[in-house]
Formats: sequence, C-alpha cells, structure tokens
Amino acid sequence: MATRMRLTEARVRDAAVGEYADEIEQGLMLYVSATARTWGLYKWSPTEKRPIRKSIGKWPLVGVDDARKKAKALSLKLLEGTSLTRPDSLTLSDLLDRYIRWNQTRDLKYPDWPDDVVRLSFPDWLDRDVATITRGDIAERHMEVATARGRTTAARAVKCLRTLFKFADENDLYTGRNVAKAVRVEDSQPRRRFLSPDEQARVRAALDDPSLAEWVKPFMLLALTTGARRSNLAAMRWDAIDLDGAVYRVKAADSKNKIPMDIVLSPEAVAILRERRKSVTGEWVFPSDKASSGHLVEPFFAVKRVYEIAKVEGATLHDARRTLGSMLTQAGAPLSTVQRALNHKNPATTARTYSISSDASVREFMAKIAAAKNMPNKEDSQ
Repeated sequence: MATRMRLTEARVRDAAVGEYADEIEQGLMLYVSATARTWGLYKWSPTEKRPIRKSIGKWPLVGVDDARKKAKALSLKLLEGTSLTRPDSLTLSDLLDRYIRWNQTRDLKYPDWPDDVVRLSFPDWLDRDVATITRGDIAERHMEVATARGRTTAARAVKCLRTLFKFADENDLYTGRNVAKAVRVEDSQPRRRFLSPDEQARVRAALDDPSLAEWVKPFMLLALTTGARRSNLAAMRWDAIDLDGAVYRVKAADSKNKIPMDIVLSPEAVAILRERRKSVTGEWVFPSDKASSGHLVEPFFAVKRVYEIAKVEGATLHDARRTLGSMLTQAGAPLSTVQRALNHKNPATTARTYSISSDASVREFMAKIAAAKNMPNKEDSQ
C-alpha cells in the first residue's frame, strides 16, 4: 500500500524504502529502493482498460516539479486515448543533454566530456531518434573514424555511445538494446614505438612550419620534454604550474590513475611555459573556443600534420611520451626513476615497456663480449 504525502525535494531525499503517492498530482508515484528513487505514473488507461505504470525518470535527474508536469502531461495523453506503453521519441541530442545535466550533479571536473566526443564523431546523428540507431550504423561509423583519426579515437567514440545508451536504460528513457555495446571496437594494439634521435630532430624542425597553428609548437615540445599524457597536456592550467619549482601538479580527478601526481618540468619545458605565459591569458595554457570545456581537447589532426611535415611515419602523440621514457633508460636511469617521471602507478607497466635495451646498447655489449673472447687467457700467457 502506497503512502500518500505531499512530495517535496527534502521528503524525496529522506524517504525510506517503499512506495509513495503524491497528494498534489493524482497518479504520480515515487518508488524508493535501496539504490534508487524512481518516479512513475500509475493510472487507469481508458484505451487498454487497465491500470498502467509508466516510468517518468529518476530523482534527482527529474525533480519534484518536473515529475508533476510529466505526470500531468501523461494523464492528458491517457484521456486523449494515447497508449503509453510505446517508448517516447528520444534524440541523441536530448540524451546527451540529459546525461550532461546528470553529470553536473556528480561534482565532476568535466561533466560535459561526452559533448566533445559526440559532436566530433556523430555530429549528423544529433537529431536522430536513438531508437533508429543500429549496430550496423555504429560499426560503420567506427571504421570511418578509425580511418580518419585513428583507432583510439574511434574506440573512445563507441564507448561514449555505450555510456549514453546505458544511462538511457537505467533512467527508463529508452527501452531498446544497447546497440553500441554489441559493436566490437578496434582498439589499438600495445605499442613500442619510439622516436629516434633523427626523427626527433625532424619533428622539432617541422614545428616552425608556418602552416601550423601557434599552439602546436609549444604543445609538441612539452609532449617531448615532459612525457605528460595528452589529456594532462591539453587541460594544463596555469594555477597548477609552479614555474619556480619546475613542477606541474595534476589533481587526482585529472589523473588517469586517480591519484595526485607531480610532473617534473625540465629547464626547456619551464622556458616554453614562461614564453607562452606572455601571450596567453585566462586559466588554460592551451585555451580553445571550439570546445565546451574551454581548453584544447583533440589535437589529433595537428599532431598528424607535424609528423607529415617531418616525414615521420606511424607515430602518435603518445609515442613522444614513450620516447622520453626510452631516453631516460638509455641514459642509465633506473626503472624506478622512469616510473616516477612518467607517473606509472604499477612498476610492472614501466618494466614491460622500458626494460628493453636500445640497438646501440645491444651493439655496445656485444662488442664487449667479442673483445673479451679475443683477450688472451692469463694462464696460457704464463
């Protein structure tokens, strides 16, 4: 038996497990379980000749006032003879908006991160009804994005759709399958690509090409000299950088490992940032008026263009990070130092990639072995 009460935000928040009927809007129900508080309409359907239940959404995504308005609108549809058992139309744009608004209640640093992903990879789908998006559509678009911008970006796009479909299902916004989950993403395979000294020199020379945007040179140079991940470079904030202490402090929320980390800045990196500070105002080191986040998000095309100018094939931005780790190893730095420089949480990650010697060091030790074999035996010479 449902408990009748005048529902308010506070009462919804504090309600114990059970069912509650609103005293204001007839038919509006609140179902409270151990894990969720869900709105619904429970009312007689003249068309179907039976009482029907229609989910309205979950609190706090749907507040009390919105729930009453939705319940009233659904009641009017019932009186008009409309069936409520069929799912309502839901466009991708509407789903994206709802998900971002929900993210904003979770105190996330970048609650609107899916906006950039969807608008980059699915801009022509924004007005599409989610129910019309098929597995084949997503698979085809995945391959298109993989060809144009790489497998990692394509995989990220499909995984974003998976998140949106899951959210729609959990909030009773959509009753179909999570078709994005059925698509096999072509993630990139583990890489061991490093930039050789000659390639590094060509990349640095290419950064002076006049066709490149002004931010590309400092961005790429910081990638080469700090070993920072793409996301941490793109979202660099001035208030997180201590130029005198030569360190870039990344908060736990912005760290891949979800722990705070300090990225050590080389003298070259400090000089690059001091020079950039003269011309860039605001909170971001690499601001962008194209991204909703306010900062650079996707440098793929710019990085690709740099490598094309430098005639460096098969390289990615992450290879610049891997190159720094390789150079530290070749300079004799212990793996613990490489782990600290690249902020790896698991030492096995460092050992798996950077315990491999360079060709030069292999030749050096092979030469020592050959020299040792040619040395006369001390006992024979006596």
